Amino acid sequence: MKNKLIFITILILNTFMCKQPNYETIYIPEEMKTYIDFPVGSYWVYKDSVTSEIDSFYLNKSDIYFDRGPEGESFEFECLEQFYYNEKSHDSIRGAGIRYYTNIGLYYDSYFDSRFFNNTKEGDTIRINGVNIIHKKTLPSLIISGNEFNNVILFVEGNYRSCYWCKNIGIVRHEIYKIENEIGSAFIDTLIINNLTNYKINN
Repeated sequence: MKNKLIFITILILNTFMCKQPNYETIYIPEEMKTYIDFPVGSYWVYKDSVTSEIDSFYLNKSDIYFDRGPEGESFEFECLEQFYYNEKSHDSIRGAGIRYYTNIGLYYDSYFDSRFFNNTKEGDTIRINGVNIIHKKTLPSLIISGNEFNNVILFVEGNYRSCYWCKNIGIVRHEIYKIENEIGSAFIDTLIINNLTNYKINN
């Protein structure tokens, strides 16, 4: 009887263990985190080059958790999800997060007009939702409004958006070509530049 109970116990344990998938865990690279992961209480202030309007983003919540990969895949990945208060809209927004895209891996969508960041190398091009996104170049430094920012990475999306990311600071410049129908069939291309004018990383 004792041997029978031991056998049943082993059988149950084996059955339970077989049903648990052996998930590989994909972590956000530490270097990537230095561009996107900041403490709650941090804020960024930007100025529009066309309207001179000031807009601010305050990080009021940040969560890290793990999610499963696409159906049929045996891995999980580390997620970063951030919530911001946007002064212009006077609203809290779910502003940013780590995503997973097949054949690309982890990438990051920011609060600032869905800007993109990926742990790729300079010159790499990837395609998401029909749009080419290029890791254009890495700049040792960039001067904006008299302020010097070091270790800056430029990502270009299609032919109309560019985003400059600075290590340990985040987005320091965002450029977008806005096409507007002015009169009849005439179109005007406007380059809108949002430069970082003030910020605080709440270390």
